[in-house]
Amino acid sequence: MSAEKYKKEFLNYEYELNGKKYNRKEAVNKILAVLDIEAKTIKELSAQFEIAEQPLSNLIKVMRENNIIRNTKLRRAGYYLFKSHNDCLLAQLLYPSAKEVASQFKVKGITKRTVEDAPICSHQSKYNTFCYSDHHLNTIYYSDGE
Repeated sequence: MSAEKYKKEFLNYEYELNGKKYNRKEAVNKILAVLDIEAKTIKELSAQFEIAEQPLSNLIKVMRENNIIRNTKLRRAGYYLFKSHNDCLLAQLLYPSAKEVASQFKVKGITKRTVEDAPICSHQSKYNTFCYSDHHLNTIYYSDGE
């Protein structure tokens, strides 16, 4: 079998769930619909979807590698429980992702400054003190005369 033919077959790989054939994306969505509600083992999923454990294990592995589901590290009857990453729908609504928050802002410009651009003063005035540190982080800090 040539590598090109294998690659095409792999992309169109089908799973038989409950007697119907589904492509990988559809099979993942069906399993996610179950794992969004309750954590289940591979054995329970294979019984529910009437699929052999080996193809289901391969599908679970693909889902874990793509961070779609997670292993809860808990066991039921000797098998690990798997759960989707979407544990709480309310949390998804109330706590948006970092990309959603970043998309709400418009960046007008970026200013990059180096340590050499900052004033280096080692004196203390009546009210303020500006200090430069030769620490390995090259930090500049401001104090109120305390």
